[in-house]
Amino acid sequence: MNMPTSPIARAGSSVAKHLGAGGKFAVQNLNPLEVVREYVSFLKTASEQKTERDRIAAKREVAVKIIESEKEIILEYFKARFAERKEALQGLFHILHQAVETKNEHAMDTALGGILGIVKDSPLKDFASFRQARAENKILEI
Repeated sequence: MNMPTSPIARAGSSVAKHLGAGGKFAVQNLNPLEVVREYVSFLKTASEQKTERDRIAAKREVAVKIIESEKEIILEYFKARFAERKEALQGLFHILHQAVETKNEHAMDTALGGILGIVKDSPLKDFASFRQARAENKILEI
């Protein structure tokens, strides 16, 4: 007559099949309470790891949102900053062309000095103050 066996006994015989003769000894000496403790410990660890993965995913989402908002700030800054530079350079090149046509060396020197000054000037020099003012919702002229 086949007697129903417990899940632990079935698991033990399954393990014994995989471990061979020496495994039977190991399975026969298993403490079912210790198996349950290990299983509960495993479940606890798995739950903690899932919580940690969820926390990491949430931090990642926040970081992505911050990067996306920073991207918008940077694009806004460069749009305004380079529009200003473009306008100034166009004016200086207009002065330079007039100075070349009239052979006015002083005006040429002045225009070239202005052009070089703008080109040498870093467009990022005011970015930190722009960023801070933007974060504080202040209006800042570039």
